Amino acid sequence: MTNRFNFKKSVRIIFTTTLFCAMSFGFMSKVMAQPDSNFYIFLCFGQSNMEGQATPEKQDKENISDRYKMMAAVSFNSPSRRQYVWYKAIPPLCRQSTGLCPVDYFGRTLVENLPDSITIGVINVAVAGTAIEFFDKNYMIDYPGYQSLSNYGQQWYMNIMQEYKNQPYQALLQCAKQAQKSGVIKGILIHQGETNNGQADWIYKVKLIYNNLLTDLGLEAKDVPLLAGETVSKEAGGSCWGHNAVIAKLPTVIKNSYVISSAGCPMSTLDGQNVHFTAEGYRILGRRYGEQMLKCLEAGSIDIAEIGDSLTDGVFPMDKNVIDANILLEGKVLQSGNMISLSSAKGGVAGWYFHKTADLSQARYLVIDFKKAPSSSTKLRIYDAKKSTPGCYVKNLEAKTRNVIDLKNIPSTVDLSHISTVGFATEGNSIYLTGAFLSDDGENPINAIEPINLDRHNLLNNGVYNLNGTRITNGQIPSIKGIYIHNGKKILIK
Repeated sequence: MTNRFNFKKSVRIIFTTTLFCAMSFGFMSKVMAQPDSNFYIFLCFGQSNMEGQATPEKQDKENISDRYKMMAAVSFNSPSRRQYVWYKAIPPLCRQSTGLCPVDYFGRTLVENLPDSITIGVINVAVAGTAIEFFDKNYMIDYPGYQSLSNYGQQWYMNIMQEYKNQPYQALLQCAKQAQKSGVIKGILIHQGETNNGQADWIYKVKLIYNNLLTDLGLEAKDVPLLAGETVSKEAGGSCWGHNAVIAKLPTVIKNSYVISSAGCPMSTLDGQNVHFTAEGYRILGRRYGEQMLKCLEAGSIDIAEIGDSLTDGVFPMDKNVIDANILLEGKVLQSGNMISLSSAKGGVAGWYFHKTADLSQARYLVIDFKKAPSSSTKLRIYDAKKSTPGCYVKNLEAKTRNVIDLKNIPSTVDLSHISTVGFATEGNSIYLTGAFLSDDGENPINAIEPINLDRHNLLNNGVYNLNGTRITNGQIPSIKGIYIHNGKKILIK
């Protein structure tokens, strides 16, 4: 009796231990699981044509590969889908009551032409009638007059926005972060422009959204092409065909971007707006998106000289090839020696954009030097890479040649350890920068940049070089203050 009891007890202990180990192993496997490099994910955003306005036909719901998935950006009931969950990519791919869209046949084209080992996943966040400004993650700050933008305030529009909690950028970003746990983001698709028809600054607004996505998701521009579809063509009767001339200029500001032609894509006349495609139009356009992405995937990473990647030794580079005048809208940047003439467009921002983010948290001050005092209406803007509206600091600069910003006074809502942008809003006026650096005492840089005495002998024998490695002196101390190279070290000439 005793032995039988002990035997059962032993069996129970072994079973329990085995079950525990198995459960633990399963748990650890999930924890240790890495994203599948053969799961290619594509982010899609825009307005009504990206939502899809054509009723899917029988052919659009048949013969869809199990290798083609969609992530629900919001939960909905018909068909039943839950936010952040992957489903077979049967339309609708955006939200309930949306229709066939270019993404449907984009994914089909990829699946048909890529090896069987590759799975395709798409995420579609689109808002009918939206202006491009509302995909800016800081639109409440960047566009103070956003309430006056087209369609804002209309109930049907606000209902769609509410599904994304009035932050479509954040909705797309959070889906993308969830998706990165499963696979690898390989590209971004946009179809938008009807609401911004003909606006030349559209390309710069798209550039800001693209840059923000890269920064917030830890992606490299060289690895993530942006594909932008044209609006309904003039030949097809489109009312916004003029915007295609603007879309054509997108590759001039985003090197790894491509325009998808809408030529020959039939226009729908059902709603009388002359801006939407028929189901066949969406099929043609979607295949073209797919064919271009296949070319990008075959070519691999492209060579892009990314600007503003680093903040070396706590010093902001004084180089027109590093400073981005078009962070928000189109500005201008010129260089004379170590002086930068910089102006943002009205409502725009120009300055330094950090694709890999910059850490300002270890410094006490940000020091900015000007050749002549800026206008008191010039604003300094600092954006972090993690947050939306709260992650922005705005300060009117003083009319002084040196402005010292106490970083400890910046609200804690701005994450100084992950800064994406340090820029200026000049409202079209020029500012003349001669230096910008982090500091512990408001005067000296925080890292090993040596303010040294240069004598004529040292200059003649060793020279002074700019940060590009070009010798710039002929026995003379540079007349423009800033950061230089001397004897293999960075020096600060003030």
